[in-house]
Amino acid sequence: MIKDTADTIMSRARTRLVSSHPFFGNASMKLKLIEDSSIDTMCTDGKVIRYNPKFVEDQIMLYNVGVLAHEVMHVTNGHMLRRGTRNHKLFNVACDYAINPILVKGGFELPEGVLLDDAYENMSAEEIYNILIDQYEDQEDDDDSGSGNSPEGQPDTSDSDDSGSGSGSDSDEESDEDSDGSGSGSGNPLDDWVQDTFGDQIGEVEDQKNADGSELNESEKQREIQDLNVSNAQSEMRAKSSGRGGGGFATELKGSQEEGTDWETLLLSICQDSISEEFTYNRPNRRYIAEDIYMPSRDKSDVRCAVIGLDTSYSVEDKMLNLFKGGLTRIFEDVGFDKIYVIDFTDRVERVTEYDRGDEFDMSDRFGGGTHFASVTDWIEEEGINPSCLIYLTDGYGRAPIQPDYPVVWCLPPDADDYTLRSSGIDKYENVILLSKVA
Repeated sequence: MIKDTADTIMSRARTRLVSSHPFFGNASMKLKLIEDSSIDTMCTDGKVIRYNPKFVEDQIMLYNVGVLAHEVMHVTNGHMLRRGTRNHKLFNVACDYAINPILVKGGFELPEGVLLDDAYENMSAEEIYNILIDQYEDQEDDDDSGSGNSPEGQPDTSDSDDSGSGSGSDSDEESDEDSDGSGSGSGNPLDDWVQDTFGDQIGEVEDQKNADGSELNESEKQREIQDLNVSNAQSEMRAKSSGRGGGGFATELKGSQEEGTDWETLLLSICQDSISEEFTYNRPNRRYIAEDIYMPSRDKSDVRCAVIGLDTSYSVEDKMLNLFKGGLTRIFEDVGFDKIYVIDFTDRVERVTEYDRGDEFDMSDRFGGGTHFASVTDWIEEEGINPSCLIYLTDGYGRAPIQPDYPVVWCLPPDADDYTLRSSGIDKYENVILLSKVA
């Protein structure tokens, strides 16, 4: 029997992610798989996943799927952008402690020896890192007080290349300084302590860099974080469209975005998809056929028009309308629609405002009355408009129209319950977003 090659194994592992864990599968599609015998297991920088072919060939498929998901989760959590000046090796340990328990609870199988500790459950990588660095410094303090001969505890050891650098325990700046060294004997006491304490890790994360190998500046990092938020939202939505959501895996980057913007990011991602492309299986995506993955191809569309149905009936509170305005402003600023029609509606179309690209969005007044969602789709049909998408901003009290040929997104308040969705018929639609806060 001929043994599968590493690239075939990795292709099949990703295919399993697509079929069994759609969130991870969709996220993995954005990452190129590259063989690299210079690394021990797998690693990622947020753009590619590199893997050691021998490691892959020696593992059972369940473990390869698990480690692949491990790398993808590094990316979805933005670990390649969050290290800062922290020690590279110890930050890897902290990241592993943060994500491995989530993967195990999600049903993934991980190889023996991965880092798992219930004490770190529900902690961020940064929180875990702070605990671990305290453990290191406490040990260094104990070494200092217990023996004057400790090579790691002395301020001026022969291992130090920098005069006046002091011991690794005297300051966070010195102990956290990144060496990018590898293992024992690196000349960095913290690196050596990590190696001795935690051993070799399975699956690592590297800092994301520019194409020329230079470090990202803060502005570039923020842009990457924004792009990552959109990418995660897209993966989550596509997972939900398959009947299975992200299962809590689409972890929000701590501090990367203001509270309450998740729904805006998700809405933005749907809008961006709608203006540029449609999926079709009539011509499979050739990019993935070679990897035995049959994904839909994308047909470009020239239509770059959106319709926004703004519910201004009596049941919609002013605070919700203000929240709607924030989301609409992002659409106007960040999505490349050539034209947007904002339809103020109640039980009829009250007003239609046409905006061209670059126009400033102006929130309209409340009109009052009942709610008739079909008044919006009727207007679209009467005007002969073929929108890229229709966005309803509403409290959900009404009866949803028959699904039109174009995508429809429903934005509802966070307290919208299952009864409201079922009674209105909104639950039959693919894209339903609950606003994350009403302030």
